[in-house]
Amino acid sequence: MKTHLLKCWSGSYQALVYGSKTFELRKNDRGFEESDVLRLREWNPYRKKDGTPSKRGKYTGKEMKMLVGWTLYEGFGLPSGFCIMSVFPIEWITTLEKDRKEIKKYQEKIDSKRSKKMTLPRLPLRSDGHDAGGDTAEVVGRV
Repeated sequence: MKTHLLKCWSGSYQALVYGSKTFELRKNDRGFEESDVLRLREWNPYRKKDGTPSKRGKYTGKEMKMLVGWTLYEGFGLPSGFCIMSVFPIEWITTLEKDRKEIKKYQEKIDSKRSKKMTLPRLPLRSDGHDAGGDTAEVVGRV
C-alpha cells in the first residue's frame, strides 16, 4: 500500500467531496494499485475573479484522503498509460467550516430526497373505509 500526494482541480475535488464522482482517471505514472491511498489537494487553476486563467494557480488548503478500490488499466477505450480507479473517501483532512456546513446541507437534501422516494403514497379510501389496494380491480375516485 502506497500513499500518493496528488493535485486535484476544484471541480473534480468538489464532485468527490459531494459523492457524485466515485472514480479517478489518472496517468499511471505512479503504479497505482488497489488499496493505495490518494491524498488529494484541491488546486484552483484560476486566480482572477473574472474567471480568466492566470499564469499560476494555487492550492486552496483543502485536502482529503481516498482509498483506491478496483482499478482498470487497459481496454474499453482507455488510452495507453492511463488507469481508472474507483475511490472511497477515508477522511477530509482540512476543510473550512463553511464547506462542512455546505456538505452537511447537501447530504441532508440528498437524504430527504431518498426518504421521499422510499415513502409509499397513501392509497385513497373506498366509501366503506378500507384501502383501495389489494387484489381488487375497483377504480376509486378522489376523496
